Amino acid sequence: IPGLKHTYRFIFMSDLHIIVESDEVSEGSLENVRARREMFQSVNGMNSARLWEEYPEFFNTQHTDAILLGGDMIDYASAANITALKKGINKLDAPVMYVRADHDYNPYNCEGLDKKEMKELHESIDGYEELPIIEFEDMCIVGINNSTKQISKGQLKRFQEAVSLGKPMILLTHVPLASKVDASLQEESKRAWQDRALVWGKGCSNEPNKNTEAFLEMVYDADSPVKAVVCGHLHFTWEGKLTENCMQHVFSAAYPGRYGVITVDGKTGGL
Repeated sequence: IPGLKHTYRFIFMSDLHIIVESDEVSEGSLENVRARREMFQSVNGMNSARLWEEYPEFFNTQHTDAILLGGDMIDYASAANITALKKGINKLDAPVMYVRADHDYNPYNCEGLDKKEMKELHESIDGYEELPIIEFEDMCIVGINNSTKQISKGQLKRFQEAVSLGKPMILLTHVPLASKVDASLQEESKRAWQDRALVWGKGCSNEPNKNTEAFLEMVYDADSPVKAVVCGHLHFTWEGKLTENCMQHVFSAAYPGRYGVITVDGKTGGL
């Protein structure tokens, strides 16, 4: 990002799908949960919950300015899953921004669990802000919580406030945005996800309403402070232009044992 005084280093992770089997899982869902627990394993055969136990100590050696968790960190909202995630987050030395997605806040596979109770557990991690911001001297990171849903009025107002900071911005979200200049992301999503373009945009699986469209217009604007969008959701990597002035970086799922490293500086003009 031209003009930055400092170099920043971030770690990105999404789509880990932590599963800690507990009595919260309904009897009828046990078989599905166990199958998914086997599916979400690293290349070394380590399940996601066990993998997450290993990461905090390692991340603390990487001298990062922040850890960015891009959603679907757990496979379904349960006290066991949220507690396992929180335990790891509490061990991290760097600031953490955690934006949720549907798997994080919905108690899939758990009959009788209340979404309100799950939200309270999430709030105990980081306050569960609708639009968290980490501000540095000459740039900021802005997160979109629950990006599998439409942008709320509160998020739209908060994003307008973030834009008014006048600093270059990296946008953290779970669901990617449709590119204005490159249709390859939508096409690749359709190939991977049964002909569904799992991105936010007109004609896509995530069709924006009035509030979300207003948010997207601010991101796409030629004078937008958003210099890069980082996201996950699709379980494959993609990198390209969102607009002529903004890049989008879609990161692979974390459960195979992957994480992303992002370096931002004022020398290369890139990320």
